[in-house]
Amino acid sequence: MTERTKLGLGVAEAALLLGVLGDALLRATPWGVNVTLWVGAFLAATLALGRHKGVARAPSREARWLWGAVMLLAVFFAWRDSLTLRVLDTLMILGALSLAALTTRAGRVRAAGVSEYALAVLTSAANALFGFFPLLFADVSWRELPRSGWTRHLWAVARGVLLAAPLVLLFGALFVAADAVYESLVQETLAFDAELTASHVFLVFFVTWLVGGYLRGALLARAPFTDFARFKAHNPLGLNLNETKPASASPPANTSAKAQTSGAAETQDPSELRGLFSGGEAGKTDSASDATGKSGTVDAQAHTSTMSSTASTAPPSSSTATSSSSQTSTSSPASTSATKSETPRKQLVSLGLVEVGIVLGLLDVLFLSFVVVQLRYFFGDSAHVVNSAGLTFSDYARRGFFELVWVALLALPVLLAAHWLLRKDEAGLGERVFRMLAGAMLGLLFVIMASALWRMRLYQVAYGQTELRFYTTAFMFWLGAVFVWFAATVLRGRRERFAWGAAVAGFLTLVALHVANPTEQIVRANLARAQMTGRFDAAYAVSLGDDAVPALVAALPSLNPRDRNYVAHRLVQHERTHAAHDWRSWNLGRARAGRVVRVNGNVLSDWAREWEVEMRGAATLNNVRGH
Repeated sequence: MTERTKLGLGVAEAALLLGVLGDALLRATPWGVNVTLWVGAFLAATLALGRHKGVARAPSREARWLWGAVMLLAVFFAWRDSLTLRVLDTLMILGALSLAALTTRAGRVRAAGVSEYALAVLTSAANALFGFFPLLFADVSWRELPRSGWTRHLWAVARGVLLAAPLVLLFGALFVAADAVYESLVQETLAFDAELTASHVFLVFFVTWLVGGYLRGALLARAPFTDFARFKAHNPLGLNLNETKPASASPPANTSAKAQTSGAAETQDPSELRGLFSGGEAGKTDSASDATGKSGTVDAQAHTSTMSSTASTAPPSSSTATSSSSQTSTSSPASTSATKSETPRKQLVSLGLVEVGIVLGLLDVLFLSFVVVQLRYFFGDSAHVVNSAGLTFSDYARRGFFELVWVALLALPVLLAAHWLLRKDEAGLGERVFRMLAGAMLGLLFVIMASALWRMRLYQVAYGQTELRFYTTAFMFWLGAVFVWFAATVLRGRRERFAWGAAVAGFLTLVALHVANPTEQIVRANLARAQMTGRFDAAYAVSLGDDAVPALVAALPSLNPRDRNYVAHRLVQHERTHAAHDWRSWNLGRARAGRVVRVNGNVLSDWAREWEVEMRGAATLNNVRGH
């Protein structure tokens, strides 16, 4: 059995085990420690499969760091009880796993571009959805499975089961019809919930399919589009997949050349394909070529030795020509490699300095005009906003904030696309003009973002804090850090470092959000505002999740009786619902909330009863009025 078949079987077995484990753990919702346990098992299986020498690509140092980040994000599920944070954690986990697969396929993540990050995400998604087919029908050669031991009797056992099944059903039906006690025993034994069983089967199959496809793409897949050629070579379905060759096509020179070409195709690195997506990084040396350099050197040495032996056995009259041919063939790989590393990749689409300069220049003028017109109340106080003609807090703060967020968000891809499309000239004039215009736009963007944050602060003071406002503000801070990183990398000629820094900034922002506990911060801000205004949205505060419960319970005595009784009623009901959850849904936020509610159970129950009495009285009054 070849190593590739062994690894393919290992991937299939690991995927099936993770599918069963996923059905056992992930069915329990809301998610908590079950996600932490399953992700830990997934990473352990990935590490174990990555140790197959000669077939699986060994995980790089960057891949290990990414797996560590994935594990930390999985631990967050056992920490905070916030739906928004769980969604962000899930998206970050999927992105980190895509980048980890990129390290095994294309080399360094820190030197990859934004387009390569996007390609990594799309490739990982495609592998997860469709990778199980080539895993079973191309990577695993079923003919190589040993026919000794228990596998030798596998088909005999299957034939015996098929022959015995109708007989068992026939005699079993007769026994059931003959005795009522035996009938009840059989019914109790075979009784099952068809819908529940189908859901178990579907979840196991779904998780197995996705995990197997992803692991196959990360550990076994070569360059894009080469796996289909391997699938055609094996032709497991017996289909006519071979293309018709023209009659004039000449046969290959020799078998060794054909084998060498086939081996090169199977070990092809996706750098050639990714070159189409990285026009702005023309001078960057692809690190994936380093990963396959050893195999290329071995092929070159084998080719050199073959040519040398041919030269030694050739006739004297052709020795000079053979030696020249040998030297040419042995020096060809080196010259080709040198040409490839020294010649920049050709951009499919590019723009000149005039076009890019006009686009960025006009945008700079537009941004500047907006800043100049808005200067008189960009940073004005509340009284100025109220006294401004036709302006309210809602018009000035809420509407203006989200529009300005979109301006800042859309400006980033515009700058990246302009730099990517800019045609690189020898004098470097284009780069200098781009830095000047992009730097001016960044300065204006920082003023616009500061204005947006100021508007949001005024809006929060007037109308309170919500999750949307809190997370959008955090997003603005992340976007500001990305713009600073853009100036430190792209504007200094280090574009290949930009995507990695932006991803790290996003990960650190997510970690900071978990530490800050957004729902608790929202409740505290709204409680402080309620002390001044007397207005408190109790229904929204209770809906924020268990992370906000300790702050809510501590502030209940300071609320008005109606809000206090309503919050207590909802917390008591919520605790009864949580009591039905099993250990798989445990996390620290829910445990803290349950403990606080149980400690204050007597007081909360009294306030909850007051709310119920008030609601019954209101219902009775409505009925009397109705009659």
